[in-house]
Amino acid sequence: MRRSLLFALSLSLLTVSGCLVYAGEPEPPGWQPGVEVELSFFYDALSPYGDWLWVEPWGRVWTPWDVEPGWRPYTHGRWVYTHLGWTWIAEEVWGWAPYHYGRWTYEPFYGWIWIPDTVWAPSWVAWRHGPGWIGWAPLPPRARWVVGVGLDLDGLDLDLVLEEHWWSFVPERDFLAPRVWHRLSPPPRNGFHLRETRNVTRYEELARHVAVHGIDVDELERRIGRVERHVLEDLDRPPRRAEAVEREAVRVYRPEVREEPGGEARRTRPAPPPDAGEPPSPAVERELRRRQEREERDLAAWEEAQRRALERLQREERRKPPQETSEEAIRERQDEERRALEREVKRQKDVLRNRREREEKEPPKTRRAVPRKPPPGR
Repeated sequence: MRRSLLFALSLSLLTVSGCLVYAGEPEPPGWQPGVEVELSFFYDALSPYGDWLWVEPWGRVWTPWDVEPGWRPYTHGRWVYTHLGWTWIAEEVWGWAPYHYGRWTYEPFYGWIWIPDTVWAPSWVAWRHGPGWIGWAPLPPRARWVVGVGLDLDGLDLDLVLEEHWWSFVPERDFLAPRVWHRLSPPPRNGFHLRETRNVTRYEELARHVAVHGIDVDELERRIGRVERHVLEDLDRPPRRAEAVEREAVRVYRPEVREEPGGEARRTRPAPPPDAGEPPSPAVERELRRRQEREERDLAAWEEAQRRALERLQREERRKPPQETSEEAIRERQDEERRALEREVKRQKDVLRNRREREEKEPPKTRRAVPRKPPPGR
């Protein structure tokens, strides 16, 4: 009897803390109209949706749970044009923060990680545009916004520092699709798109706000037809999925974020050693095993789907080769695309293996929680 009560109590505590169930859309403490928050506000706000890790040289960073193989930032959602330029509307319930503050980068051990920052923007991406195609990729962490100056790339050449697998490319006609994820070109084709497009990244300061103008909206209208203009409206909380875009308004949550005392030094201070902790409960162990098995199945299914999609595209291309392109050139490019897919599969497998090793070593207090999949229709 005592053993059963202890098990029930442990399970209840884990469930409340978000370890065993999907947390829905909790509202972090302190969300009030017009209230400034400190950078640490993000830690509580995003904890129900991912892991906070310590990664040098960035310090404290965040990585999301429940993203499928091949996921990358700025893919699950849509682009809209507002008075501050191209604005990303995310499908993820946590998207109000990592797509509008801070920067993303890819770490081979952890996968995609987000580095917090204090400045809000409609999006933080690099842009490319070329014949019939538009592409974007997360700006690297060293790209900083300087008030009165603009976007400071710290001497970086975006064509060199942004890797091929960071990019998302879509046909111009599909750029404004409500769920652009379904219209993206297969990632192994990114090398071809990068050669065919040019860098058009452009930011400016407008009334003390960041404005994003990478793709010329007037030029795009001449190619695809009318582009709706929207006005940003502020909410005192993140918008529900159905209310983010309504007619001429785009509703956003963008609190004023300030550094904590100690600022950058505090964020990048060496992390304390982890607690030894107690061994994980049998319930947590079982749930971890089930999720790990599911992730392996998802990765195998994703790999097969990507391979079939690429083969189908390449067969069609060989039947109707582009004008002024030799068969040899097509064959060489398609070989490179197959190698690019192999590299991407290896990246995904490495991240999955590293995550499992990390979970086996971490104490219960800092173990990765196991949320359920969100409800259908997300």
